[in-house]
Amino acid sequence: MAGINFSDNINGRGRSLYLQTSSGEEDKVIVSALFDSGRLLLKEEMEIPQHTAASSLLKYVETVHISRVNEIELLYDISVKIKTVRHARSLCILGEQFLRWNLLDEAINELELSLKYKEGNGDAYKYLGIAYMRKGGIEEAIEVFKKGTELFPEYPDLWVQLGMAYLKEEGFTDAINSFEKALEINSSFDEPYFLLARTFSEMVIANRTMDKFQDKEVVKQFARENLTRVSAISERFRTQSIEQVMRLFHQNLWQEAVELMEKIWIDLPPVIDLDFDRAFYLNLMYGERGREEGSVENYVEKMEGLVKKHPEFPDLHNKLGIAYLIECRNLFNRALHQFKAASDLNPEYGESKRNFKLAKNDGKGLLLLLRAMLK
Repeated sequence: MAGINFSDNINGRGRSLYLQTSSGEEDKVIVSALFDSGRLLLKEEMEIPQHTAASSLLKYVETVHISRVNEIELLYDISVKIKTVRHARSLCILGEQFLRWNLLDEAINELELSLKYKEGNGDAYKYLGIAYMRKGGIEEAIEVFKKGTELFPEYPDLWVQLGMAYLKEEGFTDAINSFEKALEINSSFDEPYFLLARTFSEMVIANRTMDKFQDKEVVKQFARENLTRVSAISERFRTQSIEQVMRLFHQNLWQEAVELMEKIWIDLPPVIDLDFDRAFYLNLMYGERGREEGSVENYVEKMEGLVKKHPEFPDLHNKLGIAYLIECRNLFNRALHQFKAASDLNPEYGESKRNFKLAKNDGKGLLLLLRAMLK
């Protein structure tokens, strides 16, 4: 079977966006690449589910491609709607979704609007700083992250991002202090340990010492110790690549070690992938498909799977609770439809008229509850 390829031009509000989705004859993955006027913005790989029949692969790749085209187009459509409601949470989620596709100007615009309408959102500062970093605006990113840590000092992710920004400027002291602050807040947070190991490695390459790390051998030892810690506490960092980094440490091949650590960081899987959750939220609030029963059922199924896999995360239980309420709303609407159908068939059927009136009046409370939770 020859390679499978699908491609489409996307109206990106002045951008010449082009999405290509493909899978080769022997491939076990689907590759999606997004271009802006020929410049690669993002390349993603997705594993093809096991037992996918060769006869159905063409349709499967086409479905993935259409889904991603629709996803990008929907972001631009929703961005117009959100401007009229000035909803900070929605703007933050939309900005993060633009950032996911490396549409940086759009991401920055939505995130800055989010903070304009409401400062109380640590995620908006995190994503805005990341967007500036990807554009090369390190100084702007540092200012954003610093403001975020001032407003949300107990949010470890902001300290990690601030440390990474400092590291790009070879501000080793500030980077180490930021990563250590993240660990003070959450000692089981794996990423700061890895980034400390990388910081000490870059200090070795730059032949830099500081404060309590005056001896270069001590700097090397701290790099090894932090890499050992992260592999001990985190399955994400318990890989052959991490073992290879440690071997490079012991061989004094520090440049090669840092290059491999950069690749590890880029390819690092999230602890929990909630991209589907953010996309569902935007669809629910501003799209047409988000309220469809199939869409809600699919969301509930995915969230139930995450809760089963990660029962220790309270945020997942909270999201699943809201998902069940959304399902209740859909069932409630179905009930209203049946009461109405009964009355239409028999206008003299008093019980159906009474039930329809009662449900319609009392159901307003459920809708108000959901709106309050989703704000």
